[in-house]
Amino acid sequence: QDTWGFDAFQVQLVDRAGKHLVLYKHYGFDLTDARICRAVSVPIPLEQSASISAHVAMSRRRFYADHSQMNQSELHSQIDSDAVKALDIKENLILPLVEKGKQIAAGVIHLFALSKRLDLTPETINEIHQFIDSIAPHIITEKRKEELEILRVEHESTIRLVRQISTTIELEPL
Repeated sequence: QDTWGFDAFQVQLVDRAGKHLVLYKHYGFDLTDARICRAVSVPIPLEQSASISAHVAMSRRRFYADHSQMNQSELHSQIDSDAVKALDIKENLILPLVEKGKQIAAGVIHLFALSKRLDLTPETINEIHQFIDSIAPHIITEKRKEELEILRVEHESTIRLVRQISTTIELEPL
């Protein structure tokens, strides 16, 4: 916030099936507010016209909507309009989280200005983009670690169930 002035951010990553962008992490807004939660938690189909987020992920090209563009309805799908209204976004910089060798970005990061105009220059946007490019692999790796932990817990549960079944079945008659 001190460096570039953004109040909030959210990271949306492509789901396991590769069909949707889903909310992964956020900062600077309250998900206990039902209207905000509905607006930012909706899975976004990976189709160019579904959302600016999907467009950024699929094209792997950033998008910046300054204060003069945020209320132009022709720029937004219904998904985007709902989020802009719920969060009262003044400016939004959306950057792809690019994974080498992939056709579609692994996700996107939104940097929001909620309380004031930022009027970012192209140089500042390039600086931010370089920073995000440098941390993208870490975000992707962290997500994979979390997915592996979920799989490990599921596998341990299955193993416990199999052990329990095997100890209760009488094997002598077999």
